[in-house]
Amino acid sequence: MLSFLIVQSVLTVPVLSLLPIEYLKITEKWCLDGKFHKTLPGPEDELHNQCTPWKSYSCCTHNISKTLHYGNLYSFDLDHCAHIKPMSPACKRHFIQDSCFYECEPNVRPWAVKINMTTRQERYYKVPLCQSDCESWYRACQNDYTCVRNWVTDFKWGPGGNKCGNRKCVTFREMYQNSSKRFCQEIWDDAWEEMDDVNPCMRLWFNGTFGNPNDEVAEIKLAEMGIGDMAMYIQIEQGSRFPWLTLGFCVILVVGALGYYVFRRRDLNVFSLKCL
Repeated sequence: MLSFLIVQSVLTVPVLSLLPIEYLKITEKWCLDGKFHKTLPGPEDELHNQCTPWKSYSCCTHNISKTLHYGNLYSFDLDHCAHIKPMSPACKRHFIQDSCFYECEPNVRPWAVKINMTTRQERYYKVPLCQSDCESWYRACQNDYTCVRNWVTDFKWGPGGNKCGNRKCVTFREMYQNSSKRFCQEIWDDAWEEMDDVNPCMRLWFNGTFGNPNDEVAEIKLAEMGIGDMAMYIQIEQGSRFPWLTLGFCVILVVGALGYYVFRRRDLNVFSLKCL
């Protein structure tokens, strides 16, 4: 009986408190299943220019980050209305920043959905974008030109990439009815959802030397969902904050078991004497 109680007390120790937090936390990081994404995120020795914030933990490589600035990964032409007016450097900078997020950010897991395209098998849907980031992006582009509202579905595609066809080029201001919210949410087919800055929301630009603020946004979302690795991580972290209480509880159980054993032995001895 004593052996059973001791074993039982040992088994009541929360196993979660003995597991390494960092190992389990790392599993929440994950890259989209895309043509140029890494399988798993990790540090890069260097990322180019506007992709630099993700250097310490990224889903993109240095070569991809450089191509985002000077090449064309998907045969997509930002200057599809160049015959009216070439895209301004300020506007183009924001689109490059957006591309860096898409290729490099490891925190979009809670918003990922399966799709079937030649360039990717997953996309993110309605990721909360901070309103201040959205408005800054829109202000930089409002006087530039485009010919379609939804850049994912509305272009004519051919060997040379995306084309306007017979669609008229108009300013972003006119296309999105002077609404930063419509712009951010509609241009990439609901990839983004504009969110007030007081709520958990993603940043397109941040100082990577102080970490990635999008980490916390993803953690909060996963915890709200109550599923996935983050839900487990929260339980693990909470359980491991009080290891001494857990140990103390086990000691009490063992001492109690020993006391119960001694008490029972005494009763048996008294009963034996009475029977003599």
